[in-house]
Amino acid sequence: GRDSGTIPTLAVVSARGGMTDLLVKVVDFALVNFEQAKVALDDAVETQISLLKELASSEITDPIEARFRNDAKDILSVIQSLRMINTVPAVTMEVVTGFGEIWSAQTLNAYLQTQDVPCDWIDARKILVVKSDSSGLGEKGAASTGGVA
Repeated sequence: GRDSGTIPTLAVVSARGGMTDLLVKVVDFALVNFEQAKVALDDAVETQISLLKELASSEITDPIEARFRNDAKDILSVIQSLRMINTVPAVTMEVVTGFGEIWSAQTLNAYLQTQDVPCDWIDARKILVVKSDSSGLGEKGAASTGGVA
């Protein structure tokens, strides 16, 4: 807190180099070959876990690695129907590629812990919620969304 002389700081990070492209491939492959999408997702997850393990001990990384693997299961659930609908809704692409930033933030948090920096990772998805102003489809059938609550 401020009484101890520290200044609360918030860091917003981007996905590591190449991660967004990997996650876009996952979505693109899901349209034509779900098994290929799984392979691409495994590659994305494993490269992030490899980086994570380079930066911190297993005591710190084990729970984060478990979250990454659970996230991968969620991603597979999200993309499973894409081949059937033969399109990628924008929100699907945003959800899937957004995991790159989430994983980078957790990786940074792990590294900061190794440097004895008092820190914690907060899942902004649980705090920032986008609400729709419409009860259905917007103009010409496009989904519409409103501001942040």
